[in-house]
This record gives sequence, C-alpha cells and structure tokens, in this order.
Amino acid sequence: AIVSVTAWNHVFNGRPWATALRLSAVNVTSILTNTGYATSDFSTWGSFAVGVFFLLYFIGGCAGSTAGSIKMFRWQLLLRAAYKQLILMFSPHRMMAVRYGDQPVDEEMLASVRNFFFMYLLTFMALSLACMATGLDFLSSTSAVAQAMANTGPGLGPVVGPATTFAAIPDLGKWIIILAMLLGRLELTTVYVLLLRDFWQR
Repeated sequence: AIVSVTAWNHVFNGRPWATALRLSAVNVTSILTNTGYATSDFSTWGSFAVGVFFLLYFIGGCAGSTAGSIKMFRWQLLLRAAYKQLILMFSPHRMMAVRYGDQPVDEEMLASVRNFFFMYLLTFMALSLACMATGLDFLSSTSAVAQAMANTGPGLGPVVGPATTFAAIPDLGKWIIILAMLLGRLELTTVYVLLLRDFWQR
C-alpha cells in the first residue's frame, strides 16, 4: 500500500520521491494500524489513493493487536479457503486442509470467520445507508462508518476527512457512527448476541 500510494503521489501529484514516501508511509501506517493520526489530507490525493485508504479501513492490524476492523488473520483464512474451493472445483476428490501457521484449520473455525465477514459487511452497508438517509453524501457516509467500525480516526471527503472534524454531521448521523464504533470495537457478535431471545432465556 505504501509503495503504490508513493508512486501515485509522485507520478500524478508531482511530489518528490522523498516527500511522497514520507507522506504515504506515515498515513498508510496510521490507517492500517488504526492509530488515528494524519499528516496530510489524503482524501485530496486523487481517486486511486482514496480507494487504497478506503480498502485499508477493512483490513486492520494483526491478531492480538488492539487494532480494529476485520484483521489480517481473517483475511488470510478467507483467501486460503477461497483458494481451496477453487482447487476443488476441478479436483473434487482431492484432500486439502486450510492451514494457518502450519496448523490445520477446521471447518467450524472457517465458518466462524465467514460469518464474521458477512456480518461485518452487512453491518457496514446498513449503517452507511442509514448515514446517507441523514443527508450525508456517499463518500462521507461510507468512510465515516468504515473508519468508525475500524476505530481508525479520519474518514474521507470534505465532511469527515483528515482536515475536518465530524461537527458538520447531523446529530442522528453522529449516533449512527457511535453505534458503528461500538459494534466494531466489540467485534459485532458480542453486541448481536444480546438481540437474541435465546440469550435472555438462559
């Protein structure tokens, strides 16, 4: 991500290589690790850079870190499970195991990761639409919810970007973003299980 954004800043924004590398490295690392700092308004760097930063909201840090979002180990398991499924498409009788750190991963764990991924994206889409219903534009709504669920800090665009605050968001929109932050910080299932009738009957 740092290399691609550095190249973009140099080629399309005309920044010297050293400046492009410094700005890209600090801001990409901040977003990916959910540090929350910004040394430049990266939402003005152009469409490719904005796209990279938007995707970084959904990656997050490594397992065991305090970073939010989906996290690297889930992405690794999802990619390995997808690779296994592709191989089995043309070799259905082949015996394959998804491995993580030289250890086989059972189907129950893979199902848990898939369910989390599904719930994360569904929550993101629902809360983004709710923010749009308050009058926020598409980029502000989606990036505000994505950064809140990842607990990243700055969003993208003129309303919630690194050079602005969230003050211009309507009160209802702020409550939606607060909900997104709580859901993301508690990794969804901790909150969603409270909505189940079975939980309260135990």
